[in-house]
Amino acid sequence: MPAVHPIKDSLHKLGGLLLAAVLLPVAAQDLPLEEAEPLERFEVELLIFAYRDVIANGEELSPRPKPAPPAPTSSLDTIEEIAPPTIARLPEGLPPKIRVQNLLNGQLLMTEEQQRIQRVDAYNLLVHAGFSQEGVEEEWAVPVSVRRLGAPTQLDGTIRLHRGRFLHVGLDLTLDTNTGLQDFSQPYRLKQQRRLRSGEVHYFDHPALGVVLTVRPEPEPEPEPEPETMDVNGPAQS
Repeated sequence: MPAVHPIKDSLHKLGGLLLAAVLLPVAAQDLPLEEAEPLERFEVELLIFAYRDVIANGEELSPRPKPAPPAPTSSLDTIEEIAPPTIARLPEGLPPKIRVQNLLNGQLLMTEEQQRIQRVDAYNLLVHAGFSQEGVEEEWAVPVSVRRLGAPTQLDGTIRLHRGRFLHVGLDLTLDTNTGLQDFSQPYRLKQQRRLRSGEVHYFDHPALGVVLTVRPEPEPEPEPEPETMDVNGPAQS
């Protein structure tokens, strides 16, 4: 049997490697891509109430600070050089899809807490609502406006849910007493963040505001009933 020339043998092997390098990407394109597992969704339900005396009397009023007068300008000052904004580096990986959906009245479960608040004359219930969203890490968390949940104009702010080893909720709410006195108004701000467990009811206290809040896993959707099959030939004859 004639021996194979070493140069021809090397060229033959090199050609096989080149052919494999060309064919492998084509074969990889035919493989199905693995889809990321969907993130667990959570329902956030909350009641926000204010103390009636604070709203009615505007306690601890302080003069609203007046803006400083503008500095005099000349024709040489009309053109201002503005530095471009700093572009923050995005975290590695694609951001998850976050779908925020308001809860319907039938999905609100804290009816007993609502009744307790409404039985106390000192409280004025402002919001009983909720929303559902995916539990994402803090860097991807989105603030949900209380205006979206039907809050009155005197109440503004956001609720922010994120999940690491534990669930975390951040509240940043502002209540404007709007006493009607010129140059006088007392905005109150509740800004707190808390770690919590799923299903627990938490109370956030403040001299002017109170918040009762719970976070729970969103229930799995009920499976659709299978359509009934009908025998077009009618019942079988005995």
